[in-house]
Amino acid sequence: MNEESDDRILKEYLAIKNLVTLKEYIDSNIFTLKEYLNVQIEALKHATLIAKESMEKRLDGMNEFRDQLKDQATSFIPRVEYKESIYSLQKQVDDLKQSRDILAGKASQSSVNIAYILTAISLLLSVFSFILNFLVK
Repeated sequence: MNEESDDRILKEYLAIKNLVTLKEYIDSNIFTLKEYLNVQIEALKHATLIAKESMEKRLDGMNEFRDQLKDQATSFIPRVEYKESIYSLQKQVDDLKQSRDILAGKASQSSVNIAYILTAISLLLSVFSFILNFLVK
């Protein structure tokens, strides 16, 4: 039992020797906490800076895209002008179709006139042939 008692006394002595005051313990914990918080604050500042740079790059890209859309919008033809030009082109196409139909009709009329002339010549030749045939007999 003597040996156990010596061990206990040694442990108590070592505990007392390593024992720090409550103020020292709290000050040590506060210092450690300050160090930890300073590291966290620096990490947060760094992360915020990186996020800011990333956001600025993203916004620059969005601004470029917006500028491209503005350029496109100014180069596109407005709806009213488009409808007017389509109407004008459609009218020109209709006029060309009508002109073609008139020319085709004239061509048909000339064909009819040629047929009349040929018919008249044929009729005259028939009459002449009939008269000649009547006179010769």
